[in-house]
Amino acid sequence: MDQDGAPRSLTRAKAVILETLATVAEANMWDKIEHNGREVWVLPVTAYGPPVPETVWHYIGYVCRHGADAHLEGQSQRFQELVATFRSEEEAREAGYDEGRRLADGLSGVKG
Repeated sequence: MDQDGAPRSLTRAKAVILETLATVAEANMWDKIEHNGREVWVLPVTAYGPPVPETVWHYIGYVCRHGADAHLEGQSQRFQELVATFRSEEEAREAGYDEGRRLADGLSGVKG
């Protein structure tokens, strides 16, 4: 038992999970822009495994109103591109922003 009364194996498991989450958060950061009164969040993701020089990329993202809790149902509109590939993380991010802007325009009733 640890000092909080939890089994030591549980404490070790929590530490491993927290360490893993910290690593993921550092490696994969969401980026945000604002467009037409909405937030557009994009996360470039590698198509296959960890990044290497010839890595191809996809993106995932969501659009929400400012201050919305995007994790609650109905608070955000999610989108992704997992078929087409991009040659760099930046190219995937920009493609995600473009898709997010189109979606934000549609949600705001702006005709393009």
